[in-house]
Amino acid sequence: MLQIRIHPAYKGISIRTIHFPQDVNDLIEIHQRNDYHPSWSLQPDTATIEVFYRTFLDWSPYGAWLLSYRGSTLFLLELIPVDYADTGRLYRAAPGDYSIGIKLNIGPDRAAIALQALLAAMEGIFAADPATIRRFIFPLRYSDPGSLLRNILEEAGFFILKDQKDQASPVIYAFPRPDRWSPHEP
Repeated sequence: MLQIRIHPAYKGISIRTIHFPQDVNDLIEIHQRNDYHPSWSLQPDTATIEVFYRTFLDWSPYGAWLLSYRGSTLFLLELIPVDYADTGRLYRAAPGDYSIGIKLNIGPDRAAIALQALLAAMEGIFAADPATIRRFIFPLRYSDPGSLLRNILEEAGFFILKDQKDQASPVIYAFPRPDRWSPHEP
């Protein structure tokens, strides 16, 4: 699994890989609270969450992490090569495109710190694997317009990717590696 480090300038923000059984309650709460997929009625239990994430972590070449601020979990972050995700069907994937999943565990009052934690995590991911990861991809269908998650993504610098199969409805957000690509690159 990718070892992500948070720069010390991001005071109070920490990242940890998922461990069982101590993280089960955080994962259940995140899946019950997030707006990742508003149409889901899934309310996972302890066994389902543990089986899913044990399988995911065994399978994923990158992984899943919990980001916290002063010990309080803000969100779950998952990173998957686009080739292994359904996202690649929606646009012309490029080498180094990675699907990023973000599931919030906060209310609007903690959006600013969640934004800082997301920026810290993305910086840490780019630093941990500078040769491979080109940009992060997030399918918009997993969040409602105006939702807290969408607002955080936009404030972080995610933008609508124009190179999509269905140009009539923007379905993908992208965030390029800052040191090598322009934010407006197709």
